[in-house]
Formats: sequence, structure tokens, C-alpha cells
Amino acid sequence: MEINDLKYFAAVAKTENIHKASEEISISPGSLSKAVARLESELQIKLFDRVGRNIKLTTEGKFLKLRANEILGLEEKTRIDILGQLASFRAVIGAPETLLSFYGVDLAKKIKSKYPLAQIELLEIDESKIESKVKTGEVHLAITSKNIIKDFDSRKIADIQFLTVVGNGHPLAKSGKKKVDVNTVLEYDFVSPKTPILGNTESAQSLDGWRDDKFPRKRSFLTSSLKTIETLVCQGTVVAYLPDYMVSNNYKVLNVSGCPYTCKQKIRLVTKDKKMFGWLNHVF
Repeated sequence: MEINDLKYFAAVAKTENIHKASEEISISPGSLSKAVARLESELQIKLFDRVGRNIKLTTEGKFLKLRANEILGLEEKTRIDILGQLASFRAVIGAPETLLSFYGVDLAKKIKSKYPLAQIELLEIDESKIESKVKTGEVHLAITSKNIIKDFDSRKIADIQFLTVVGNGHPLAKSGKKKVDVNTVLEYDFVSPKTPILGNTESAQSLDGWRDDKFPRKRSFLTSSLKTIETLVCQGTVVAYLPDYMVSNNYKVLNVSGCPYTCKQKIRLVTKDKKMFGWLNHVF
């Protein structure tokens, strides 16, 4: 088996779409198809089944996907160990949007400072998919608020607490450091995420960690965009419940009384095997 054939197969296996894989790695669809055909001929197996206009990995294809990523990881590690700072490689960091924005960027900068020729892909993924993406090698390093330890290398990097915040132009910002009763806060409009972009929360909590079952809010704005949340808060339009790392000088943290519930998270780095990639030593 040729390394390039395995690389091309891994790209197609990742997307289960030859044209998407072609766009991702800038290789023609024809070259990808030929690489898959060569592997199927050499191994005497079928790697993909055609389902309508789509393709799906066969059982043998799923096995080869896992093994190919292991082989490619070893090939990359060997190159990095030999070439050091001169090594050119691709590192994939995966996380929900907020964690990617506030932790992924810093990790990417650390990698680039040590390996200037590295290409870093910052991949936004739902936390429910992190384990499978790390297991198959599609994501080399994940940032997560889930308690993922079994079968992976994991390291805690932060303890997070959620805070009730408003923009400096919001009426509640005038309260200063004085306590504000939760019932007063609930009189105002909130912005709340429509999808779990703020990470993992407990079952009784809403997607932003607020206990709406105990203290129902006026969730007048729903969005899956981190930037939209930031804009609405900074403009003084809404109240938000956000992780502390998102709080900036444009926000005013409210000292809320009368609510015994808080949302806390542990942020972890997770990788399949920290010894697999030499560059991980500088961030893990």
C-alpha cells in the first residue's frame, strides 16, 4: 500500500464524499477515485458502497479508515521526530465554537511558534461527535467540556464558571456591585443558544447552563452564532449567561442573589495517544 493512496482514501473516508474530499485536500476527484480503486484491487475488498448518489464505508472500509489514520499518524510522527522545526504537517484541533475560539486559537499559535511550516485546521464540531472523531484520527487534539477520559489521553486545562452578564448600556449595568435579585433579572430579555455552542451542560440545565425549569427566562433571542450573542450583549439589548472566559470589558457581570444554581465546566484537552504526534508535547 502506498502512503499517498492511504492519505487519499482517508480523506474520502472522512467525508464519504469524493468531491468534498477533493476540495479539502486540493486533489482532483479522479485521483482520489483511482487511489481507492487501487486499494480495493490490492486488498481484494470493497471499501465503499454506493447508496443513491452517496457513498458509505463498508465494514472493511471502516476498519481500513481506522488503520490508515494510525499508519499516517506514525508516518507523520517519524517525519517530525527527524526534521524537528522544519517538519511540515497538518494538525487538526476540534471543539465546539466557543472553546475553539478561546482555547483553540492559543493552541494553534503554540504549535505554529514551534513548527512554522505546520498547517493547523481549526474544526468546529459538536461535542457529541468528539469521541468518535478522536478515535478515528480525524481530530488529533480535541477541546471539550465533556468528561472524556477512558481510552484517551486527557488533561484538564481550566475550571469554568458561568456568569450573568449585560452590556454596559443595559439598564441593569447601573446596579454596579450591588446585588440584583434574580426576579428583577428575569424581567429582562435574554439571549440563549439554540445549539450547544457553549459546551456540555447538565441534564437539568438549558444549553447555556441556566436552570429554566426553576427560574424561567424570557428567551427573546435564540441563535447558534457566538458573534450574534456577543453583539446583542454589547449593544445592551439582552442579558446572557456565559462562561467566564467570554467576559470582556464590554460586559458587566451581575451580582445575582436569590438563585442557588450555577453552571460549572471543566475544560479538557483530549487526544487518542499523546505519544502519537511529536508536536503534542508542546501543548499537551
